[in-house]
Amino acid sequence: MSKIYIVTPLLLIGAFLVTFIIIPKIAWIVKKLELSDKPDARSSHKNTTPTMAGISFFITLILVLVFIKSWDTELIALNFIAALTIIFVIGFKDDLVLSSPRAKILAQLTAILLIFFSGLFNTIGLDGFLGFYQT
Repeated sequence: MSKIYIVTPLLLIGAFLVTFIIIPKIAWIVKKLELSDKPDARSSHKNTTPTMAGISFFITLILVLVFIKSWDTELIALNFIAALTIIFVIGFKDDLVLSSPRAKILAQLTAILLIFFSGLFNTIGLDGFLGFYQT
């Protein structure tokens, strides 16, 4: 257990560094390929905004989940990787070509159900939240 006090700060620093290094490279590619999001009626931005930053966060999350795999006795990380991949793919597609709200919500529901029905999501009670009590 004492290793976790050493590994946790190292993982946080490593995750920061990976993201810090990858984002400028992605920004360069986005500018080179002109993949910026131009503001329209739906947009809250006033200027063009680079897309695809989610790639760096996805890579960082996957790397962290791979590194903590040795402590993952119930294969929770594997289910998170699958759910994160679904969310990443729909977000990546939405950055390249506009996805319909229906496709986005179906992908998100699929990812949620993957985690929920994996057999690892186990709760006894919600301590009165939304009227659910332990029985």
